[in-house]
Amino acid sequence: MKKKRFASLLIVAPLALLAACSSTPSLVLESNWYLDTGTKDVQDNFEETLVYAVSFEKSAAAQNGKFYLDYPDGGTYTVKFEDGEVNGKKTYVYSTELKMKVVYSLNGTSREFNDVVTTRVEFLDVQNELRPLSSIREVHGTTPLASPTSAPDSLDKAYAKLDYKNEIAYDWNEEIAHFTQTNLSSEATEANKQTEEIDVDVNGLYFDNEQLFPLLRAAELSSAMVIYTIDPTDTKKHRADKIAVTDGPTAATLKQSVKLSGDTEAVERDFNVTEISLRYNKANSGGAQKYTIAQRTARDHNSYRNVILKYEYPVIYSHGILTYRLTEANFYGA
Repeated sequence: MKKKRFASLLIVAPLALLAACSSTPSLVLESNWYLDTGTKDVQDNFEETLVYAVSFEKSAAAQNGKFYLDYPDGGTYTVKFEDGEVNGKKTYVYSTELKMKVVYSLNGTSREFNDVVTTRVEFLDVQNELRPLSSIREVHGTTPLASPTSAPDSLDKAYAKLDYKNEIAYDWNEEIAHFTQTNLSSEATEANKQTEEIDVDVNGLYFDNEQLFPLLRAAELSSAMVIYTIDPTDTKKHRADKIAVTDGPTAATLKQSVKLSGDTEAVERDFNVTEISLRYNKANSGGAQKYTIAQRTARDHNSYRNVILKYEYPVIYSHGILTYRLTEANFYGA
């Protein structure tokens, strides 16, 4: 089948994943977001909310370069994880919103933008391998187009504005994903939409673009863990690319202030954590993305729900590191 090509747009976001196929080997998955991790079914009225503070550290090159970007006020990343239903079957719905002010500067001239990224993914329970049903990513933001050491001639050429929506609907009878990308920067018409059918019947492990955080919470992590995904930043050809573990999983401790259910304010705690870094296994894949995940305290009393406490994302073109730190968590059944 011939497939229409669509323009892939860059955005600060977790590694993109596509969906798991029943004919492929499975990761060991458990419902670690419950107090009792042996829970298999989606619970009625399940709801979890998380809040992350986002900070930015410039690279040495950005501190000394003529062109750089900054997030002077940091940002917020909010998550809502809840139960849903499709055709009478219980599902999980995982929604996020990222808000940040970004400033681009070149030779003393600056421009300011407000970046907003929202996502929503719906998927089945661990008994069904967290199989995705649909997802949406809507972006109103910007991305750098050059490195600090390769400054463009003008600020106009230093960044791109992004306004688009990606929608994926899965047909598991045909084992394909219907991908639609809509350009939102001009008047909405059918000409602004580009579609593609992606074959998900491939011998590998696949999950939806927006499932990475809950997947890592649910999965039994190992250094040999390999996941194949569609790289959304590859403008030449969309295909299954391998994401491999570049470091870890490593046991460590982390001291971090978090307001949990029942707390009147944030409390500094010592967490036992697992650190793991992932990156595409190909040339020009960029820096590894690092995840710091709370370790399970007990199978029948998992106090911290394997929540991702910290996430570190290297901004493209070596501008620096964005770090998400959990500041507030309201767990289900706390």
